[in-house]
Amino acid sequence: MSKRVIIYGDIHGCLDELIALRHKIAPKKGDIEISVGDLISKGPKDLETLEYIIQEKIIVVRGNNDDRLLHKNPEMFSEKQQSFLASLPFFYRVKNLTIIHAGITPLINLANLSEEEEQELTKVRYLDKNYRLLKPKEWEKNFCYWSEVYDGREGFIVYGHHVFDRVREDKYSLGVDTGCVFGKELTAAVFKYSKKSIDTDSYETISQQAFKVYFESKKMK
Repeated sequence: MSKRVIIYGDIHGCLDELIALRHKIAPKKGDIEISVGDLISKGPKDLETLEYIIQEKIIVVRGNNDDRLLHKNPEMFSEKQQSFLASLPFFYRVKNLTIIHAGITPLINLANLSEEEEQELTKVRYLDKNYRLLKPKEWEKNFCYWSEVYDGREGFIVYGHHVFDRVREDKYSLGVDTGCVFGKELTAAVFKYSKKSIDTDSYETISQQAFKVYFESKKMK
């Protein structure tokens, strides 16, 4: 049986939905499970979600909300949880597949990241004509969404951060945040894994409907 790479969209403390989604997927020995980050904030079970992720040995890349809570409210976490959050990488690679929380700009080289660029990986959405990240108050001036100009140079990227009604498919990327914490769905992308490469042309998406609306605001995160 083929091994799989299973990538979960933004969980935001929606532990019950994550457990239900994993039950549907039924991860097996040899499968690689990865979260795009934003494990916590806005949902009902932040600390329980962290403990579950650690216990199940799910790989996680750093999300902007994980980073924010770690630095602004560290006392809410145990020493083990703080250490786990502080150790999260800003991106993770499995052969030709790259997992990043938000995305990448054409100006960023993952092999040589500055601290500012690391933060951009957790926040990028819209770019200006010079392909620089726009802040939320500048979004109306946007030239494009980052994935529209991404050329595949850092592999096929799977990301979260920006809520879509359904997974966003671009030539070299896949957006998997479908807004569970807002009462929508928690989605995972499932890729076949071989010794040579990940088949990025053929993948399955599996979703779990949120059990309730946990966060009322429809504003971006």
